[in-house]
Amino acid sequence: MKKLTTLILTIILLLQSIPIIAAPKELTISGTIEVIDIVNRQITILDWDDNLHTIDLPKEIKVTDLYFGQEVIATVRDRNTVKIQLIEEDDPTRDGYIIPNTRFRVGTVLFATNQDIEILTTKSREKYKIDPFSTTIYKKGMVAELRQLKEGDRVLLTFNDPYSSTVSEIKIEDEEKHIEGVLKGKIEMVDERNKEVIISQPKVLNQGVWTGTVQKTQIKLGTGSIYEGGKKLTLSDLQKRKGLEAYVAYENAFGKQSVGKMLIKAGSSMEYNDLLQNIDYGNGQMIVDSNMFFFHDGTIVVKDNRLVDSLNLNKYQDIYLVSDFKNGMKQASVVSIEGTTLLEDRIDGSRLLVYKGKIEDVLDYKLILGNNFKLDKTILTTAGFVSNPSSEEMIFTEDTLVYDSELKKNIPTKSFLDSKYIDLIDIKDKSLRDRIQKDYYKNKPAYVVARETELGKEVLSINLVPQETNSYNQLVRMDYSTLGEIKNIDQGTKTIELTKVTNYNTLTKRWEKGTDETLDLTKAIVLVNDKPISLEEIYKIRKTSKAYLIKQKLSSNSTTYILLIED
Repeated sequence: MKKLTTLILTIILLLQSIPIIAAPKELTISGTIEVIDIVNRQITILDWDDNLHTIDLPKEIKVTDLYFGQEVIATVRDRNTVKIQLIEEDDPTRDGYIIPNTRFRVGTVLFATNQDIEILTTKSREKYKIDPFSTTIYKKGMVAELRQLKEGDRVLLTFNDPYSSTVSEIKIEDEEKHIEGVLKGKIEMVDERNKEVIISQPKVLNQGVWTGTVQKTQIKLGTGSIYEGGKKLTLSDLQKRKGLEAYVAYENAFGKQSVGKMLIKAGSSMEYNDLLQNIDYGNGQMIVDSNMFFFHDGTIVVKDNRLVDSLNLNKYQDIYLVSDFKNGMKQASVVSIEGTTLLEDRIDGSRLLVYKGKIEDVLDYKLILGNNFKLDKTILTTAGFVSNPSSEEMIFTEDTLVYDSELKKNIPTKSFLDSKYIDLIDIKDKSLRDRIQKDYYKNKPAYVVARETELGKEVLSINLVPQETNSYNQLVRMDYSTLGEIKNIDQGTKTIELTKVTNYNTLTKRWEKGTDETLDLTKAIVLVNDKPISLEEIYKIRKTSKAYLIKQKLSSNSTTYILLIED
């Protein structure tokens, strides 16, 4: 018995000494793809509890098979992704009841209005309805306005009713897919395994000038496409074209350059900067500067830093055209649509108008602007500010920002409506208080930014400017428009640095290239996506945002009175 007891104790001790190996921890993540990192082969999944998970992709998964917003089920074991199940939109296992918002489409915006949206998918063109009252737009994870949707945006459309053609949500992909620039250079090496191309002697197109700063550049193919003429090529095909020159519209996703679209150069270069006089989509022909050019599926067309379709080219657009001349034919290789301003007609049917006039009256939430000059997209491309002999009546709201550029002070909106609605003691600045008390602003000149819809014109912001001794009509001729991109913001000095500058010449009726500028905003009103902000909030402006300015030049220096930002 003692021997048996001893044996049992020995076995127990031996068992205790054997290490117990825990089973690998396994995690299943279900959700939608929020970020696709092509360079590092990673995706970020937003699960159904609104948690984000960044995981590596298994080797068997092709990045090109993944879509922004696509539903996936990932199995992760000890931080290693062992399986990813891609849920197809038309999953045959989903019989019977279909959960709302589980039907989706992914594509690039071809056209859109406040009634419908047409997208280009990998297979076809598809058109869906938009309900302006119930379709919700998301950009950068936040609710946005329909007018912020642009041609060339990559979008995810979801549907509440899987059997309806009406879109319930439109998610706009972030800026990582926007075109950083266009370069040309020689194809030196093609790495099919890592999907990379090395371009030697690269030159980047910057305001009509090709400039080179490095000897070589390495570009990932990513989800981009390669063309020779109108024919699509594979990396294997490109391997046989080493030594040839190519144009590349490139993205800068996650700090790495990747191909948006590449086109093999097909002849000697010719470049034009002019209006598009005519276009024939069916035969792939356009006329610029009285010359005929052929375009095709491989033609690189860029608008607002987005790759767009050749169908987005229209008569009378101001374009920069890079063509290849061969065998007596001119091929349109790169077309950049220039001079698109924030005064363009917008998808939601609204448009911004800029006025310069005299404040006749403000009463009952109405602003009467007399002796005014109006500037909009149509007028801008013909003659600048144009006189409007009749008075304009506009809606004035509590959210209208009113600014006195001489005193560099915001005016309380209620006091501008009627000084009896405000206690003047609350206005600390004596000069401002005196002006409000004496109705100083009646019949004084002002710039007015208004948004026009079918229901009328709403005043967004007013900039009251000094009464100059010059003739009022002469002063308007000193005003001019500038386009650019925000390069830097200095909150302390209330200045911004503008790059990619173009100025509108009202004599030639053309946009002309300018140099980088630093602009003083202390006399300006600033609006971001139609919302006026104070000068204390300019830090909110994002670098690379598109900027449109109205400036007045009375001497060697210009004064900025209006800054419109589109983010």
